[in-house]
Amino acid sequence: MHNPPCGNLILFSRTALGDKPDLKGLASLGITDDVADQFRKLVIAHELSHFWFGCNYQGKDGWMLEGIPQYLGMFAVQKESKEKVAALIAFTEYLDKQIPQDAIPNSPFGQSKVLNIRSYYQGSLALFRIGENIGHENLIKLLTSVYRKNPNPTFADFNNDFKNSYPDHIDFWRKAWRLEEKESNKSFERK
Repeated sequence: MHNPPCGNLILFSRTALGDKPDLKGLASLGITDDVADQFRKLVIAHELSHFWFGCNYQGKDGWMLEGIPQYLGMFAVQKESKEKVAALIAFTEYLDKQIPQDAIPNSPFGQSKVLNIRSYYQGSLALFRIGENIGHENLIKLLTSVYRKNPNPTFADFNNDFKNSYPDHIDFWRKAWRLEEKESNKSFERK
């Protein structure tokens, strides 16, 4: 039996539905192609994921509340084309570098710059990198499995399931979530 959707209203800006967004700032990141469709797809997939699991499944950390929907949006774009997701990854990596490179888990959602970027961008980037490492479908199954067991999980729930399911990838998992010392994270490279 499926859970009912959360609420009954999703609001999209006119930009998400077709008006030309202002993406001039992306040129400074080396993104010169028209990436409006990729950003639209990301926003729509992000918001729709809130609609379907937002009331029934929460989580203790900001990355669970906003990073998972952001990751699902990035994955939706990546399914269409790996080249098309590159601009989203570059934008996310840029924002990631704007705040301290501390551990991502166990941070609440909040309106401060640090908490906002950690929730939306650092969390989704960690998830995307893990998905690239173990397979996105496998990661989505893992996320789903955790939420089925506990609709309001902690990072420890995800950590335990990952360790049990992917013991050969634990080092990668820890680096993606920045659970290692800061020096080891400076050399982190996305596969």
